[in-house]
Amino acid sequence: MKNKILTTAISSAVLAMSGHMVYADTASDLVDALVTKGVLTEEEGALLSKNDEKQKKNQPIIKNKAGKFELESADGKNTIGLTGRMHFDYRATDVRSDATGDYESNDNDAKSMNDEFEMRRARIGVKGKLAGAFDYEVVLNGVGKDTNVLDTASLNWGSYKPFQIEAGVFKQAFNLEGLTSSNDIDFNERSFINQISPHKKMGLSFHGEPTNGMTYALTKYQQSWENADARDENNYSGRLTYDFASANDMKDSIFHLGVSGFTENYAMQPASSSNGGTETHAKFLTLKSAGRGFSPLFSMELQGDDLGNAAFSQKQKNTVNIDNKVAALEGIFAKGPFKLQGEYARGNFYGSNPMGGNNIEADLDMAYVSANWILTGEEYAKSYKGGIM
Repeated sequence: MKNKILTTAISSAVLAMSGHMVYADTASDLVDALVTKGVLTEEEGALLSKNDEKQKKNQPIIKNKAGKFELESADGKNTIGLTGRMHFDYRATDVRSDATGDYESNDNDAKSMNDEFEMRRARIGVKGKLAGAFDYEVVLNGVGKDTNVLDTASLNWGSYKPFQIEAGVFKQAFNLEGLTSSNDIDFNERSFINQISPHKKMGLSFHGEPTNGMTYALTKYQQSWENADARDENNYSGRLTYDFASANDMKDSIFHLGVSGFTENYAMQPASSSNGGTETHAKFLTLKSAGRGFSPLFSMELQGDDLGNAAFSQKQKNTVNIDNKVAALEGIFAKGPFKLQGEYARGNFYGSNPMGGNNIEADLDMAYVSANWILTGEEYAKSYKGGIM
């Protein structure tokens, strides 16, 4: 009954004061104004303010975090925010096959050399915190021919910074450039090292920052959504980094060194060409030239069975074995707006057919060095965190 009387009093007071300029950002400000003008007693004002505080404790908070929308629970333990990106490209290419002219437009392998528009990436998702102890992210991909539109989906227990556990679909622990978001890479295209990286796979990761400047990660993953063979259980990656600048509180610099690697042993089913034919092949490594260029520039294909008829995109019954091993070194030197970054990787790629036939093997060495200067003067060190840019 008392609250009803107070509400009536406030309503009357607001109407009575409508001829004057009254500004109140919150209900508490309004109550304070009414107490000051003698409309409410201090006791009545305290009662209303107490009720207002109880309501605010249970109300979610809308935040603008680094220019991004986020909704946070009243206790701060749960959040949800939007994430995503759209990258749109146009390419004009003038690459010749020989001295006589351009690539033939009817050559299927040369179609990547055409002038074209391309929606490189179109992703949308949500990310945030759960129960104050977990970080989560679910991102859908709207570009590509794959029927599985899931880009990433992971849950990370991060209550203890030196030791964290992540499960789901996420980037594996290899390749500095690959671990850097496509929103933050230095150039439009990534290096050849990135093309051999395991990238986003389903798995489990143990990672953390045991001391200031040091990070580590160990992951176990599988090649595809379904485990096609017992060998697909033997895929691992690891990475260890140390930043001397962070360890010594040099806030405008980065002196980062890192080592990483992965080993894979999985099964594939050789398939006949989509253009027809009887022979089957298992393509387990493909590289395209720089600038989204000629594809495939280089390809490793293990020959499988001859199906003995004019099969169209058919697979042989037995699987073949793929065994890859890669090790890499990485480094960053940055001072103020200048950054020098580089990586070197050496890998052995091997395919074998347990049912007989030819095996194939290649050793690849890849490297890149890039130099960057931010003309507007921002420091690269401010965008370095957890061993990545």
